Amino acid sequence: MNRDVSGNITFLGVATGGLMSFFSTYFKNLKLTGIDIDPQSEYLAKKWFGYRDTKNSKILIGDGAEHIVEMARRGETSDAVLVDACHNHAPPDGIYCPVEAVRTPEFLKSLSAVIGTKGTF
Repeated sequence: MNRDVSGNITFLGVATGGLMSFFSTYFKNLKLTGIDIDPQSEYLAKKWFGYRDTKNSKILIGDGAEHIVEMARRGETSDAVLVDACHNHAPPDGIYCPVEAVRTPEFLKSLSAVIGTKGTF
């Protein structure tokens, strides 16, 4: 594994920040942005799991699906988008993961634009 790899990764759903902390610690040249709709995720990540924003890693509170749509509108890209956006309670359609917002044609079209031909989803 090349620890000198560079690029940017967008996380939709942060949970406890464990994966972001790992990537931030071991891959110093990656720019990491995590988006979570639930402010409790950032609180838990920082309070109980030791996550800290760094020069290459930050958590934003907001709708991750909307963030990807806005990135596409602005022509921004990400080398990888990791989606862990799930319901905390039983949803009407019974599908916990992923949430409806990341299963829409608009989101998928935007995601395709954001990751381009070399990105990973």
